[in-house]
Amino acid sequence: MPHILIVEDDLTFATMMQTWLRKKGFDVDRVSSVSAAARQLTDTPNFDLILSDLRLPNHDGLFLLEWMRKHNLRIPFIVMTSYAEVQNAVLAMKTGASDYIAKPVQPDILLQKIRDALSTPEPAPTPQPATPAPEVKAQEPTADVPRYIEGKSEASRQLYEYVGLVAPTPMSVLILGASGTGKEYVARRIHELSPRRDKPFFALDCGAIPKEVAASEFFGYVKGTFTGATTDKTGAFVEANGGTLFLDEVGNLSYDVQVQLLRALQERGLQVQACAGFSLGEYTALTAAGILSLEDGLRLVRRRGELMQKAADNTDGCMAAVLGLQDDVVEAICSETAGLVLPVNYNCDGQLVIAGERAAVEAAAAACKEAGARRAVPLAVSGGFHTGLMAPAAAKLREFAQTLTFRTPTLPMYTNVTGALLDTTDYPAHLEQHMISPVRWKHLIHNMIAAGYTSALEIGVGKTLTGFSRRISKEMTCKTVETMESVISVTE
Repeated sequence: MPHILIVEDDLTFATMMQTWLRKKGFDVDRVSSVSAAARQLTDTPNFDLILSDLRLPNHDGLFLLEWMRKHNLRIPFIVMTSYAEVQNAVLAMKTGASDYIAKPVQPDILLQKIRDALSTPEPAPTPQPATPAPEVKAQEPTADVPRYIEGKSEASRQLYEYVGLVAPTPMSVLILGASGTGKEYVARRIHELSPRRDKPFFALDCGAIPKEVAASEFFGYVKGTFTGATTDKTGAFVEANGGTLFLDEVGNLSYDVQVQLLRALQERGLQVQACAGFSLGEYTALTAAGILSLEDGLRLVRRRGELMQKAADNTDGCMAAVLGLQDDVVEAICSETAGLVLPVNYNCDGQLVIAGERAAVEAAAAACKEAGARRAVPLAVSGGFHTGLMAPAAAKLREFAQTLTFRTPTLPMYTNVTGALLDTTDYPAHLEQHMISPVRWKHLIHNMIAAGYTSALEIGVGKTLTGFSRRISKEMTCKTVETMESVISVTE
């Protein structure tokens, strides 16, 4: 099994990359700095490939590459960079890198570059990875799984991998795809590979159910409940009890019926009372609150990323985390610094991120250190986000958002913009403001606690928000959901 070392100071990205590569059949370790990488390579020199960010604390990835060459470590080396400049790529290749890839990383491209780098002969023998994706348990049909035609493409293998991940769990699963692409087949595969395989699989075509009888189809009724109820009717939830219920074309149900259905699914496990998201996570919160559909949420996030990257490319902005100073001190320093620099992420007490024009951010960071800040750390991002530098992108995002459908929320949502309960119906204007406003996370947590919310779940890789919450107030307890196992544990 090829052994890869990831050198990346963005913990969330590095963890996601490590998890993904392990699923692809690689043995993966990760470190966050050049010095840590050097120690790892000294202690464990049998790595088959290095995947390193270009911008790292203290030194860059090219410094690590030069160090490796000086110590006669001839290991394939791929450079990742958010900057994607031609001169960086040329310099990396001249220094001895096997290849480079621009962020945001495209998984298929990265996987091919890794395979190409591992297949290039080196003075020291390098293990060759197998061309097919790693064997996934879900791909091997058991004796009682129907024999269907199975795709062999990378997309198909990834689909079977997802099926293998969710099948052993009691999770509700959303399957997306156009008509005729095999959504029911996927649902049946999940059922057949689950501990529920000996129980019923019940498929219900929601698109064919009239609004007036939808509740009866889902939940059933007993004789005499209403005029015309001459016999008992068993609902779909009871029919599928202990097994799997597949609700086909669920999006065709009327909105009020979908709300009833959501409540029924929630009663099985956690009862969500409110939601919030940090920065980009606010878009997830908008979807969780029922304001955006999943499809529109994904379209909006994709468009947001495109617009912000374009704005970042046209400006010289950056961000820096200031640790160990009170908010009012940092705010005063920013207001006194020439140029555009603002506090943009109120993470927790003693941790505030500033952003804006590069020269202004660097000057303010230096002033914060002089004022007693424990550290002022430049962040590995490509722009001055959540500031006026994003104003052109924000205006275009508002235009795009006006083409989408926004609905009445079914769940209270707290917003980064004010740190308070979201109270607007002009969602395109809100999204524009969100892109150029600070993330008031500390204020948001205090307001949620004041409203009576004292327990929370952080969904995603890493425990960043859980750590912020603990430093903001001891009154709110947080649990982190990162894996399938943790999903099950918090719902039991």
